[in-house]
Amino acid sequence: MQRSFSAALLLFCALLLTQPVWAIVSVEQERFKPLKPGIQGSASVDLGQDRGNLVYDEWGGDAAVRFGAEEDREYMVLASRYYASSEGHKLDDTIWLHLRAYQPTDGVMGYEAFFQAQSNAYLLVKRRIVAGGGLRFRLNNDPGRYSHHLGAGLFDEQESYADPVDPNNDHNLRGNFYWSLFYKIKGGPEIGNVYYLQPALGGGDDIRSLDQFSLKWALDEQLSLKINIDWSNDTEPLTGLKTTDTSSSLSFSIDF
Repeated sequence: MQRSFSAALLLFCALLLTQPVWAIVSVEQERFKPLKPGIQGSASVDLGQDRGNLVYDEWGGDAAVRFGAEEDREYMVLASRYYASSEGHKLDDTIWLHLRAYQPTDGVMGYEAFFQAQSNAYLLVKRRIVAGGGLRFRLNNDPGRYSHHLGAGLFDEQESYADPVDPNNDHNLRGNFYWSLFYKIKGGPEIGNVYYLQPALGGGDDIRSLDQFSLKWALDEQLSLKINIDWSNDTEPLTGLKTTDTSSSLSFSIDF
């Protein structure tokens, strides 16, 4: 147990990350785990290179820490870093940090607040800061077996872009709506789907969305294999970027 915790802590401190992430960051997969009093979490790494027709290097990792407090309050810290280069040219450099606090009520509703900071060279975003909160509704939940949640809220968003694209900042107030459904098949994988919808308020057609399908196989009590397939859409992307992106990732994670 001590060795596993030390390994996970080392991974977290190194902030090694997985595949590139978009503007919307999903935390629901981590929240499906039963929450225990005290600290728990997970970490994963991704390394790769090619020395044939291409000279390509990539590395990344992510980490998540949850803290269960009195009255079922929950605090989360999630961090991610990803880097890729080819023949000395940087292809991607992505980093994000997500903080979240949750206070449930006696009924099916709870309150949550969050803060997120990120940069994404692939999307030409130099800096993105969001802060907001909202309500979380528990439709059906048996931690570690199945869960069904809805969320609704608002957040303030500030973005700055790479100078060749747009030297100005962008400031929006966005709605934040999500639906998450997870189920653990007995003797099989954990399967889940999360959908986010984040429209800019005040008119216009600026809408961002993310649908993430996930599978997770437990290899032993602490080691798991994860597959994520993401479909993201931005109705008003920066010039030169497509409105829709589909990505997939395969990683090993260790729980502590």
